[in-house]
Amino acid sequence: MIPLPILQNIAFLLSAAAIFDLTTHKLRSRPHWVWQAMSGLILGVIGVGVMLTPWTLESGLVFDTRTVLISITGLFFGKITLAITMLLTIAFRVAQGGVGCATGIYTILASGAIGLAWHYWRKDRLTCISSLELYSMGIIVHAVMLLLMLTLPGEAARRALASITAPVLLIYPFGNAVFGILLRDRFDRMQNISAVAESRETLNQILNTVPQAIFWKNADGRYLGCNQVFAQAAGFAKPEEILGKTDLDFSLPEGFAEKYMAEDRQIIKSGVAKLRHVETLPGPGGEEITVVTSKVPLVHANGEIFGVLGVFDDISKLKQAEAEKTRLKEQLYKATKMESIGRLAGGVAHDYNNMLSIILGFTEMSMRLLNPSTQVYKHLQEVCRAAERSSDLTRQLLAFARKQSVNPALLDINKTVGGMLKVIGRLLGEDIKIVWEPAENLGNIKIDPSQLDQVLTNLCINPHEAVEGFSQITIGTGAVHIDHAFCQNNPEAYPGDFVSLSVAHNGRGMDEDTMNKLFEPFFTTKQFGAGTGLGLAPVYGIVKQNHGFIKVSSSPDSGTCFKIFLPDYGKAVTEDAAGHETQKQTTGHETILLVEDEEAILTITAMMLEAAGYRVITTSSPVEAIKTARSGQCKIHLLLADVVMPAMNGKELTEKLKEFLPELKYIFMSGYTSDIIPPQNSAEEGLNFLAKPFNSEELTRKVREVLDQKANSTAG
Repeated sequence: MIPLPILQNIAFLLSAAAIFDLTTHKLRSRPHWVWQAMSGLILGVIGVGVMLTPWTLESGLVFDTRTVLISITGLFFGKITLAITMLLTIAFRVAQGGVGCATGIYTILASGAIGLAWHYWRKDRLTCISSLELYSMGIIVHAVMLLLMLTLPGEAARRALASITAPVLLIYPFGNAVFGILLRDRFDRMQNISAVAESRETLNQILNTVPQAIFWKNADGRYLGCNQVFAQAAGFAKPEEILGKTDLDFSLPEGFAEKYMAEDRQIIKSGVAKLRHVETLPGPGGEEITVVTSKVPLVHANGEIFGVLGVFDDISKLKQAEAEKTRLKEQLYKATKMESIGRLAGGVAHDYNNMLSIILGFTEMSMRLLNPSTQVYKHLQEVCRAAERSSDLTRQLLAFARKQSVNPALLDINKTVGGMLKVIGRLLGEDIKIVWEPAENLGNIKIDPSQLDQVLTNLCINPHEAVEGFSQITIGTGAVHIDHAFCQNNPEAYPGDFVSLSVAHNGRGMDEDTMNKLFEPFFTTKQFGAGTGLGLAPVYGIVKQNHGFIKVSSSPDSGTCFKIFLPDYGKAVTEDAAGHETQKQTTGHETILLVEDEEAILTITAMMLEAAGYRVITTSSPVEAIKTARSGQCKIHLLLADVVMPAMNGKELTEKLKEFLPELKYIFMSGYTSDIIPPQNSAEEGLNFLAKPFNSEELTRKVREVLDQKANSTAG
């Protein structure tokens, strides 16, 4: 028969285990060691409780279910909880005293050791432990307990074994199984709760990491949740603050809340998602933002729609980036177009200048054979005038193409522009008022004076002829420092110190389409038949050739301002812009090697030189020129060579000739250097250059000038 106290003790232990389950479920949220320590204290108190209601076999010899408690504690909780539980139960057993005190301590230590060993054997698979395994563990624990009864003194051991063996082997393993099942299910439930909590936390972290705003509502339009981005966009600190609210509770512009709620009802009713809807909204700071929104219905497993899931993204920066990309593409297209037109213009100018050289040369030589009073002479004069006007057009083409031959000089911009105002005033007429606003203490600019004259004249005259309502023009100068921020919005600019020249008029301004074509050759806003020349294209080319850039601001109702920026060269001594030329002898007797691949130009140039007394050796091939020079038949004083020739250009020819004629002087002639000789550097590098077309006076004057140079002043 099983003693009643044993059954009562078992019942108390199981009841205490249930209470433990109810009271400690929140301890899992604490740090692991705190949870284990608190569990150890509670289980230790339960152990003391079962030891207070023992089965007393005789004085000092008591039996209870502490072995069940200790072994299961070791199995499910590990060493920290087990140690605290064992300390409390051992302390209480020592306090009880009696003949069985030592044996009681041995059973506590043995059952704890078995439970802990089973814990490490099972590792993390405790929730899978079966009731049979728990029962088997109980058999082992209590078999060891019965063996430990042999440690009792004398007859006490025999009496104990005779009394407790049957109830212990029948009831205690069953208690192990039941108590273990309770804790197993508890651990399984806690792990599930923990997994759900971790899953929810992971989901929240994912939602709050997503850069888009995410929200979800029920069928009544009330918010069930959102991520942090949506909460902040709606004006709340945390997502929890939005729960239960509707769009009517938000500070939205009039009509927006009703529109959103109507959209949600339509999605729930139809079950059709609304994707990639773009709209403009007022932002938190009052600025307009562009958002793209997608909404889809939320569907239960049974197919019932119970709400709406929405995602929206602020694409304002993306829109700005796309706009900036488009702007940069347009600027690149414009720059590429201008460069292509420039190359075409330069190529046209080259061939055109060659033809003009032939026309001017033969016409001039023919006029020398005629009496100035004859009608034919007068006809040829008109041919010369027409050719000279055409030459002006080619110079404009070359200016636009940045291939114009120039002689840059350091200029005081205020002094130079101020000296041109009277001429510009006469060109504009008395009905146009000129306002001159020079800034003080400006650095110098470096530009060919004739180019600056051409730029200012074009900027003043072209608007006067093309713009209605033109009554005043304001010309000003200034010092400007360009930084990187300015360059971001003006791609042709670069950082540094610049001197600015502005020309503004008060006439009708330009629209964007006109401004985009402003510097294209032959573009004009004049009436049909009134537009002649290249317009403002030469201005663009001249400014770029001199390492500057130009900025135009205009609108149809506010006039137009052209602002040119040229590098600031400091306050060095300036050169006389006007210059004074003295009449020099243009004839001579020296030998000139003339190399030109265009036969007609070769012929007429030789005739001009021979008429001035020079001996001329002609060839159309650079290779033949080298052979002639090497022959040494006569001393060659000067090489006059075209720049652009097949097989070898003029510069390469000069370098080869100077290998064996180091004192050879030379002149390059061309209407277009094709980057072989950078035109803006020709004067700086000591290069002698004669631009086509030229007349006999210009030719002979240049030849005499170079021949009279000292030998060491000629660049090699």
